[in-house]
Amino acid sequence: MQNFVIFLAVLVEFSAQFCYRDDVEIKGRCFNFNTRTTGWKNASILCQSWGYNLASIHSEEENNLISEAAKKFFTVSSHNFYWIGLHYASDGFEWEDGSPVDYYNWAEGSPNSNEYVMIRTDRDQWQTTGGLWQKTFVCTYYPYGYTTEKISCDLYDIIINNRCYSFNQAMLSYEDASNECQKYGKTLAIFDNLTQIKTISSYAQTKFQSTFGSFWIGLQRDNSSTPFLWENGESTSFTNWYSGYPYCGQLVAGQDISNTKWRTFSEDTQLFSVCSGVVS
Repeated sequence: MQNFVIFLAVLVEFSAQFCYRDDVEIKGRCFNFNTRTTGWKNASILCQSWGYNLASIHSEEENNLISEAAKKFFTVSSHNFYWIGLHYASDGFEWEDGSPVDYYNWAEGSPNSNEYVMIRTDRDQWQTTGGLWQKTFVCTYYPYGYTTEKISCDLYDIIINNRCYSFNQAMLSYEDASNECQKYGKTLAIFDNLTQIKTISSYAQTKFQSTFGSFWIGLQRDNSSTPFLWENGESTSFTNWYSGYPYCGQLVAGQDISNTKWRTFSEDTQLFSVCSGVVS
């Protein structure tokens, strides 16, 4: 097929879960303590460029363990802080990875009118501040790999959590793009979280050699009165629509390369596409 990179299928066998060297496993996730200092937004971009997110925290136990681990990597002082992924958006505080905000540990005087959240290295309490301050930061990701089962993904696929993604540079209609994915045992791209969405859009700029336009994903509906479902029949647990979307009468979706948001299109629109398979 023209412009489509045919990958060599390989079988990969995993035996145990692991975090990268020097990263810390806490409650089933890996935490990367980065001693570089930068603003909140750039810290977020750096984490995402590695396939991570700024850290989210969901319990007192997790908060305490992260704070103790941070003391091994960062200078402990009342003047030193590190960024985590909590920030204020239009509807309240949100974690950058899209996970639920189900735990807070505010210091006295916070939250205030500032938008971004940091933790002081000599304490485990959270404070809000402006996002331009230069701080160290903590990223998080799920452990790589590992089940005793064999999996089949393509050699050059991008693996994020439990899914592998490949990129089709041909400009195709939704149906044709979906059929091409099926030839390789995949569907058009399915996403479980914002980490996958943002990481794939970042890779798409290189794979498609463009910062403009959109690519097909596996989100569709039967008609304007029914909900959008992934191509595997599952409902999406979150939404990521660009303002004003979905359009009435349009039944299939693509994702913007640059801003990562979803838009609806006519089914005969010619777009790049991304396929996904399951790492089981």
